[in-house]
Amino acid sequence: MNHKFCSAVMFCFASGFALSSFAQSQHSAEEELAYHLGVQAFIYGTGPLTVAAVRQTSTSVTAPMDNAMAPLNQMGKTRVLSGPQHRIVPTVNNDTLYSQSHIDLDVSGPMVIEVPRTDNRYFIVQLLDAYSDSIDDLIKQNAGTQGAKFLLVQQGWQGGNPRGH
Repeated sequence: MNHKFCSAVMFCFASGFALSSFAQSQHSAEEELAYHLGVQAFIYGTGPLTVAAVRQTSTSVTAPMDNAMAPLNQMGKTRVLSGPQHRIVPTVNNDTLYSQSHIDLDVSGPMVIEVPRTDNRYFIVQLLDAYSDSIDDLIKQNAGTQGAKFLLVQQGWQGGNPRGH
């Protein structure tokens, strides 16, 4: 049995029990406010904590590997299709080769993302924030199919292109 799934189910069950038992008893306004703020903090913080855990695992190597793991600010690529034994990041299908990079512009400064020539094959470079929300996607419609370079910078950044680009 998958213990992570079992833990998640137990957590959801326990959370539901805690919610219903809290709702059935009388509490002061301060207690209710504290409870609801705690629930909101949990919901707000779960995304970044999950992304941070994946980042910690995925960047815990000294060189890019063929399982998509790579040091911070480097690209890791898969060389084989995903199967049930691959559990670092769940994927939506098993007929796609994935690459990933965890980028910290505070450490690196501006970075160049180079999308190679794809001819007419499907591709997507999805840029996610710390909540795993999509910031933007580089796709055929905005990146073309002949290859292109994109400068990745922090919001409000002003300056020139990195050397050599």
